[in-house]
Amino acid sequence: MNAALLSAGRWFKGAHRRTSVRLVAAALAIVIAVFAVLLAHDIRSWRNTMREDAMRYTISPTAPVVFEPPTYLPADVSARLLAADRDRRMLSALRFFAAANSLDTSNGVMPNDEQLLQTTEKSLTLAAQNPDQNAAAEADSLLAVILLKDSRAGFVQDLAPYAAAITAMQSAVRAAPYDEHATANLELLLRQFRADSRGPTEQQANNQGSKPRGKAVGRGTGIPPVSSPTGDY
Repeated sequence: MNAALLSAGRWFKGAHRRTSVRLVAAALAIVIAVFAVLLAHDIRSWRNTMREDAMRYTISPTAPVVFEPPTYLPADVSARLLAADRDRRMLSALRFFAAANSLDTSNGVMPNDEQLLQTTEKSLTLAAQNPDQNAAAEADSLLAVILLKDSRAGFVQDLAPYAAAITAMQSAVRAAPYDEHATANLELLLRQFRADSRGPTEQQANNQGSKPRGKAVGRGTGIPPVSSPTGDY
């Protein structure tokens, strides 16, 4: 009789433990399921937002865009899974490029214009770190364009950013060695540099241009942060 009671007691204790384990497992399964549902929603939200931003940029490069979609979980969780930072960084760089490339620098640059040029250089430099070689080559090519524009913005040409433009274009060619356009652009840039450097601007190679300016990419520090009132990433 005593043995039966002891056996029954052990069974009830075991049943209690098994029930507790089942409850914990069920609760954990529910948590995982809810997390998966929320994560799936956030991933769709990211994809839709980035697609809409890209379409908006195609229509109007300087139009405001949404760099962070509505999410249930912390935005960084789904952003990391999609490597969204790379896309946001590239889109931001393209927007800065569109604004900087439209500047009229024929009569020099104002301080705000110079800041935009430098911020664009910084943004494109960051975008060029993309592991996607085609994206990196595109960023480097656009960086060369802005650096060249920057070098010609003064009344006396500054060869330091000119040389930085050549370096950026060389990086583009290394990233996409089979891109004939990048190779042709590099050759054209080198020929133009040789022609321009024969003139009186050689004395400007130490970055002592005639216009007041801060430092730019490849020329030191002092670059403003990649941000703007419109909410660029």
